[in-house]
Amino acid sequence: MVAAARVLMGFAEADHGAVARRLIAEARWADSWRKRNGRAHPLWGDGSLMAAALLRRPGPEPSMNDARWLGCLAAVLEALIDDRRQRAEAQETQVAAAGSISNRRGAISSPQSQQ
Repeated sequence: MVAAARVLMGFAEADHGAVARRLIAEARWADSWRKRNGRAHPLWGDGSLMAAALLRRPGPEPSMNDARWLGCLAAVLEALIDDRRQRAEAQETQVAAAGSISNRRGAISSPQSQQ
């Protein structure tokens, strides 16, 4: 989270949300790549937010007295919360659409399912 906030320091405040969401998306894509290929993604790293951020060579970590820095930390945290919420909602939608395993068993009407 700190590395991502350090990246945001190089952008206008109006862009912080979009840049944070992009870093999170790149970390997710890299994680999927790593799981499929057994190695880090060549551009986005190992799937961690820190790796995605450090590839952009962020500046030094400012003091906690810097209001702009605190805003960058907050923007990353908000983007992470939004990402988690969206993923949970997508999972709930998927489960609701597919139904539970017990409901699907009853819907199967092949002769083998009756055995």
